[in-house]
Amino acid sequence: MTWLWQYNMEPGFLPFPLRHLAIGYGLALVLPCVAGFLAIVLLQLVPQLQFSESLILLAILLISSCWGLLPGLLASFVGIAFYLVMLLPPRFPFVIEARVDIFSTVMFTLTSLCISLLTSQLQRARLQAQQAQGEAERAKQMMDDFLSMITHELLTPLTASHLSLQIIKHKMKQRSPTQVAERVAREHFLQVTIERALHQLDVQQRLVYDLLDASRIRSKGLELSTQRCDLGEIVRNGVEVQRLLHPERTLLLTETLNEIIPVEADPDRVHQALGNYLSNALKYSAPDTPVSVSVTRTPSHVRVSVSDHGPGLTAEQQQEVWKRFYRAPGISVQSGSSVSLGLGLHIARNVIERLGGQVGIQSNPSQGSTFWFCLPLTYENGSEERMPL
Repeated sequence: MTWLWQYNMEPGFLPFPLRHLAIGYGLALVLPCVAGFLAIVLLQLVPQLQFSESLILLAILLISSCWGLLPGLLASFVGIAFYLVMLLPPRFPFVIEARVDIFSTVMFTLTSLCISLLTSQLQRARLQAQQAQGEAERAKQMMDDFLSMITHELLTPLTASHLSLQIIKHKMKQRSPTQVAERVAREHFLQVTIERALHQLDVQQRLVYDLLDASRIRSKGLELSTQRCDLGEIVRNGVEVQRLLHPERTLLLTETLNEIIPVEADPDRVHQALGNYLSNALKYSAPDTPVSVSVTRTPSHVRVSVSDHGPGLTAEQQQEVWKRFYRAPGISVQSGSSVSLGLGLHIARNVIERLGGQVGIQSNPSQGSTFWFCLPLTYENGSEERMPL
């Protein structure tokens, strides 16, 4: 019987108080009777009037069009009962005396039921078509926004690299300086410019790799090469890489113990997930504030947390931040490059969950954020023990 409920609806074209399904059931009990009494009045005024029961059919049509199948069926049964008792001659008392009355009763019953069934299905199909059209328009708008965003984000490092190469080309055309100091200064300038161009190309390469990873995640084609590894070493290497990339920033690493932390994971992918956490923390926090990384261990799992002093996130943003291409509105980059596709946390979440772990966030607006992930520990016999995190 559940399929019947799928054909109920709330009419969006009616005033809000009249849209509720209970209103439809109430009118299904009343409106056919009102239409029937109106038909009786018309018969009293115009005795030769034909098809007076069509008023009841109109009431059934109205109920089915507005509130769907079940209210329409209820209106049909009420209308049929009213027709049999009040309209079918002789009206008082209820008696079916001739074959024509039987035929009229059967035809009225079939017509009522067909009206309620067909009308509700047509209305449902119309609403589904409108919903599909709305979803298609939203998808088109999302695609347009995505193309605009990705074009801008990919062009930004490309433009910077092109400008750096033009500067190098211009400098190379200039006459070589004769003074040693000038030659050293020129070589230093060229080296810095080349490094800047390489950095922008690295940014563009990272964006392309993020797009590929997001595509593989969507098609369930992201491959993981799992092995027994030391998570502590992965974390230390990840922090050291960010220190080299951001020598002006303070990164604090807190480990509760020094022994090996054995996990069954893909070291490169875990390094990537941690790198996404750290790059976000550095990007959205002030340059003079530290970013803290902590590693804590329980008998069943190990937890890695990255804390910053950034703007923080609302509860709604914390739910949305793991989705593809999501960038929290109203939160601006405070240090480093602003180039981002909103894929880092999405990729990190999928990688960690594929490895049997969990991700999460603790944050409040204006109080910073702590992003964390947990992985199950692997013991000497290769078993993994899990407990609620």
